[in-house]
Amino acid sequence: MPKLHPTPQEGWAVHVYDRDRHLLFTLDPSHGWMLLLGGVLGFTIAVAGYLPPATAPDVSLPSPAVAPLQLD
Repeated sequence: MPKLHPTPQEGWAVHVYDRDRHLLFTLDPSHGWMLLLGGVLGFTIAVAGYLPPATAPDVSLPSPAVAPLQLD
């Protein structure tokens, strides 16, 4: 009796078809990882943009200097 060799691990894929059973597109595992990475990156940017900026110390401007020589 011949022994069956185990098939390599292929992972998963989602095939999307239209009504006429024509292949529209395929989602591979890499697409899922990119979607997750994009969501995490977008959420991080949104939170960073929402946080108020750090308060800067109050810096008082010096009063305007008076010219030592005034011309009439």
